[in-house]
Amino acid sequence: RQFSRKLDGADIALFFYAGHGLQVNGKNYLVPIDAKLERPGDLTLDAVDIGTVLAQMEAEKRVNLIFLDACRDNPLARSLARSLGTRSSAVGQGLATIQSAIGTMIAYATQPDNVALDGEGRNSPFTAALLKHLVTPGLEIGTLMKRVRADVIAATREKQVPWDHSS
Repeated sequence: RQFSRKLDGADIALFFYAGHGLQVNGKNYLVPIDAKLERPGDLTLDAVDIGTVLAQMEAEKRVNLIFLDACRDNPLARSLARSLGTRSSAVGQGLATIQSAIGTMIAYATQPDNVALDGEGRNSPFTAALLKHLVTPGLEIGTLMKRVRADVIAATREKQVPWDHSS
């Protein structure tokens, strides 16, 4: 709600998330550090549906940039899958592709349905590359993402390929 209110009248909006994320039945969720996903109903109570964030950003016409460094191997996803029993296939690996409106770009740490690496330092390979290139003056967003992708592919020995979707 606070984020949504700060968007009022903005020409450009940026949302960055680094942490655990998971997909269930094709929907993506951001998982707060204090979440306890022990039962299927806990998901809607403890996690944030990325679709809700996207809807708030796309409520007005503007440029929206979303960076999701949230596709790590999540132990909560495994426990949730176990609690779903025969429906455990509903819990997918990594994040699912998100369709966006005109003017929105969504950048993922890795390709859909894949797991991103945590890396060895303070930041993941994706966030480290993003921080490295964001400071370049006048860099067009498409070029930024190409540079980030190249750095991550090199740093992970081709195990992780950043992905983006825009319209």
